[in-house]
Amino acid sequence: MSKYKKNLPWFILSAFCFAAAAFFAFALIGYRVIALLIAGVGALILLYLFLPKKLRRILTVLIVLGALILCAAEIPIITAAKG
Repeated sequence: MSKYKKNLPWFILSAFCFAAAAFFAFALIGYRVIALLIAGVGALILLYLFLPKKLRRILTVLIVLGALILCAAEIPIITAAKG
C-alpha cells in the first residue's frame, strides 16, 4: 500500500478544510478569522503527514503551549466580562 493511498482520508479531510475555509472567507461576511482557523487546521493536517516524527513532536508541543497561553490570556477577559 503506497503512502498516498494510506493517507487518502487525511488528504480528503484537508481538502474539505480548505474548501470550508474558502466558503467562510468569500461567501459569508465577517467570518474571515474562522476561515483562517479552518485553513490552519487543514495545513496542520498536511504538515503532520509529511513531517518526520521528531518534528511532529516539536510541532505538537508548540501547539499545546500556544493553546495554554491563549487560555491563560482569555481567563481574565472572561472573568471581567461576567461582571
